[in-house]
Amino acid sequence: MTLNDSILSEREKIVKFIKVYVKRHNEIPPTTLDYYKFVKLIGKGAFGKVTLGVHKLTGKYVAIKTIDKSYMKDDYSRRKVFQEVYILKKIRHSCVIRLLEVFESPKHFLMVMEYAGGGDLLQYVKKRKRLDEETSKAIFKQIVYGLGHCHCRSVLHRDVKLDNVLMDGEGGVKLCDFGVSRLVKKEHIIKEQCGTPAYLAPEIIIDEGYEGFYADIWSLGVLLYAMLQGTVPFKANNISDLHKLILKGNFDFAYPHISDAAKDLVRRMLVLTPEKRISIPEILTHAWLREDGACTEEEEAHDLEVGATFFRQECLNGIIGAAATPGAENGNINFVNAENMYYKSSREEVAENRGAKMSYTDYCALTEDFMTYRIDEEALQIVESYGYPRKMVISSLNKGEINHATASYYLLVHSTAE
Repeated sequence: MTLNDSILSEREKIVKFIKVYVKRHNEIPPTTLDYYKFVKLIGKGAFGKVTLGVHKLTGKYVAIKTIDKSYMKDDYSRRKVFQEVYILKKIRHSCVIRLLEVFESPKHFLMVMEYAGGGDLLQYVKKRKRLDEETSKAIFKQIVYGLGHCHCRSVLHRDVKLDNVLMDGEGGVKLCDFGVSRLVKKEHIIKEQCGTPAYLAPEIIIDEGYEGFYADIWSLGVLLYAMLQGTVPFKANNISDLHKLILKGNFDFAYPHISDAAKDLVRRMLVLTPEKRISIPEILTHAWLREDGACTEEEEAHDLEVGATFFRQECLNGIIGAAATPGAENGNINFVNAENMYYKSSREEVAENRGAKMSYTDYCALTEDFMTYRIDEEALQIVESYGYPRKMVISSLNKGEINHATASYYLLVHSTAE
């Protein structure tokens, strides 16, 4: 979408306001509803809605999640909303939907997200009945990268499903909806039951507590099965019968014309015992996702020591050479802990998955080390022209802050939706 005369006129007013505000207060002004044009409703839930909007400064499409403040009156509801915001601020990956900024109006709390205009994976699969293996591989690998990155950030998604994978219309996919996600701590037993019934892991149904990231791997197995088969592996007429089927763990491939490697990968994810499920490093090195079923000699030379803790380069040096001391995960927006992919349950005597090797290519795609942020000078200059001082923008980017200046920058650099 190009900037029409109306938006262009509004943009000029916003730029003038920003310049005056920064001069008077020496800080980035708070965002208001005037900064966005609301186009049409694209989703609706029990406590809010999602609207397609236009970011007036850049002319880029965004998705605006609007939550009625009346829903946030009690502590539980407020914590739920703020936890989702905190989690999305932690995660910055090309295969995960990006939170651009949050702000408030008198009646609503608003979350501005990047817009993926290709619909969700559920509709994509339904339209085609099922996906062929090559298409499934291309999509599934991106989902694994995004989910693995979440785990490296100590985030358990808890609602991985076709509906929560968005398509960008250019072959890319983005994991979304972190409304029931939570942070995972070592050996912490999680008690909550949440998720989508057909994708629920057996340990959640048993309701005796669960730990680690194993539940997401089960849901990932259901998702891959659904992509290849056009249906879920466990179906029943009521929740009670569905739970019984999941707890038995028996399923068949209704559409048998898929490779043995694909079937093997699904079976290794849909294992009743959480600790025996395939890990994300093993998924990425599985024969189905690798043409030759093994790392090349060149990739083997780059294999990383298992369990390495990784700090993004901007955490060490800043985006533009600002000195910083690497810290622990607490308070460090850039902390990526690769050890989480080899999570060892308190019930495991031996972590069998720790022998799995990832290629350097997969490691970089998962952590996005190769996307260690460097300032895009052209985008920075455009953001400066909006009235935001260069030093303020760079400081915000280095600190992982989200505001209208950083939203403008990331839309200019990453978004193709306009």
